[in-house]
Amino acid sequence: MYFLEIVAILALDPGTLVLLLMVAGSVFIAEPKLRRFGTGILIAGTAALFAVLVLPIDHWVASPLEDRYARPPALTRVDGIVVLGGGLRPDILSSRGVPASEFSLDRLVAGADLAHRFPHARLVFSGGPYFVGGPTESGVARVIFRELAVPPRQAAFEERGRSTWEGLVLTRAMVRPKRGEVWVLVTSALHMPRALGVARKLGWTMVPWPSGYVTRGNGPAVINTRLEEKLLIIKWATHEWIGLIWYAIQGRTDALLP
Repeated sequence: MYFLEIVAILALDPGTLVLLLMVAGSVFIAEPKLRRFGTGILIAGTAALFAVLVLPIDHWVASPLEDRYARPPALTRVDGIVVLGGGLRPDILSSRGVPASEFSLDRLVAGADLAHRFPHARLVFSGGPYFVGGPTESGVARVIFRELAVPPRQAAFEERGRSTWEGLVLTRAMVRPKRGEVWVLVTSALHMPRALGVARKLGWTMVPWPSGYVTRGNGPAVINTRLEEKLLIIKWATHEWIGLIWYAIQGRTDALLP
């Protein structure tokens, strides 16, 4: 079980994989019988790192996801807003009493903005614990929405879902959307294809409202030499591509890239 978890972590974090390749190559070089093998691994890891640095690989893997859906030009009616969790830090809120986010703050700001623009709409945040019995992302979202002046009566929270699928299944059961209602789905632009595919699989028609973009759109990729940032974008995008494939295999989305 632990071996499978380690493999999954490496698959979702190309930066760690490259680093381990280079470390392994350096170790093997010290052994005469494995020196040629170690040299090959070290060269492969160095070449991969160099390719990430000089090529817009981050743009290539992330932009197809982020370009799939755009915000509609105008919203005239909204009955409900669903903001999906992911990246909030309930552990920091528990230890320091201060809300923290790795990369999800944009979607909460977008959700709060819609709530202010449509004060009669229901705002629902979906985010459970990272581990059973632990603090939830919804606890962090409560604090952030309060700081963003969202009226408590307008906001509701789904606190059990630990994945995109669970979150939307439980949220749909909680709000019971009616035919003809307009529901807006707010999540990161990278995550939107998977999230909207799940919603449609559940028969829930939602308006996409992507936020938290990490690429600059359909134009030519801009040269970026910030290696750490590029590796992080590749990690997030890889996570979404693997998630899309896995959900398609499980029948949890209506298309690989809906």
